[in-house]
Amino acid sequence: MKSLDEIKAFYKDATIDTDPARDRAVLNDALRAGQLQTQKRAAHTEPRIWRLIMKSRTGQLTTAIVIVVAFLVILWQSGGSLNGTTVAWGDLREAFLGCSWVHLKYDNGAEHWYDLQTGDHLFKDWDGRCVAIDYAANLRHVYDPIRPGHTREDRPASYPNDVIPPWEPTTAWETIVGPWEKMARQGGSGHWEVEMRADEKEGLQRVRFDCYLNDAAGRRLLIRRIWMDPETRLPLKVWKRLQLADRNDQQRESITGTFDFPDHGPQSLYDLGVARELPVVKHHDKTPLSSVQAVMKAGKDALGRFPARYRAIVWDNERTSEVDVIWRDGERIRHDRYFNLPPTRTPQHHLSLPATACEVLSWAQTQPSISTNMFDGQREYTRSYLHPEVSNSRDRVRVTRADSGFLLPTSSKPIEQQWPYANRDPASFELISDAPEELRSYIG
Repeated sequence: MKSLDEIKAFYKDATIDTDPARDRAVLNDALRAGQLQTQKRAAHTEPRIWRLIMKSRTGQLTTAIVIVVAFLVILWQSGGSLNGTTVAWGDLREAFLGCSWVHLKYDNGAEHWYDLQTGDHLFKDWDGRCVAIDYAANLRHVYDPIRPGHTREDRPASYPNDVIPPWEPTTAWETIVGPWEKMARQGGSGHWEVEMRADEKEGLQRVRFDCYLNDAAGRRLLIRRIWMDPETRLPLKVWKRLQLADRNDQQRESITGTFDFPDHGPQSLYDLGVARELPVVKHHDKTPLSSVQAVMKAGKDALGRFPARYRAIVWDNERTSEVDVIWRDGERIRHDRYFNLPPTRTPQHHLSLPATACEVLSWAQTQPSISTNMFDGQREYTRSYLHPEVSNSRDRVRVTRADSGFLLPTSSKPIEQQWPYANRDPASFELISDAPEELRSYIG
């Protein structure tokens, strides 16, 4: 809050001017976005008190001073500027709410649709996976091409007392750019940092948000860029660095998407090309059976009694495959993996089967490992090695933060083998009393 003397000094030195062409351009943009029209009205024939006041020279001057000082005080307190576009945007937000849909299309084929009036979000991924989220019903429908025989229905969010808050219509700016602008003002959020920069291309002034991630290894990685038009306050383009798994699957480092703003968008999975005849499997509003809860509680109790300090050796005694050697001491885990290769091609890397645990361990001590995973309770360290007989092997190091669930999914055997259901929702299970004979010998 500035002092009154500073406000007076600012007012004394200020010159108030307008740009009619710019004001008309801003108004036309707002009317066009909101599909509004100006209306001409006939002047009132009867004199009004406002006209009488404004006929007085003293009244004109007093009114002008009051309006200007009030405007400057409000602007000074709010940290605003005298930029005409900024003020016009705040006043004309309602007109820009006429933009109903945002469509984002990436150069890998993925597409997103956002309904700004209802909060619905639909997207089709590059691999054919489709998702439709109905905000008002709190329902999410998913089609996964890996499991093409059905679609899945669940609830994407949990609300207190199952009361879904009403959706407030937003602008394209608030939905797409707003979160990044807020983080840029705050300097970041958690492991994220966002910087806002001016960007000029082909003579057009744009604003760019650069989004960085500080990873577990201490690196500052640029992972996303978003461009927007400061005049129309609409997003233009986004660049995104893919995660490691996606880079491997798509054989590319990044994707680029462009925005457009159609009048209508898809309403369901079927509008994205999913067949209507597929059955829908519901994963919500199911009450867990008491018999299932009893079995899962017994399993969790057994998991709690399992030793926290052990060495595990995992191999297949009937065929050549991977060999895993795992050490665990509480939260600390080390997992080394080896390849048992065919004797005809690489006899020096072959383990004769069947073998005992001691023979497997002795053999592993003479072999180059293909990978090592280590976990210290906070981070997972992964190292893959260049194997002399494996053509697609390579040296690579990766550090990630700890995840929930099992200590280390890739090396929590025998935990992941014996209690795979320990952290699952009981409502997802049914008790099978007539299991086939071939399953009766299995544990878990």
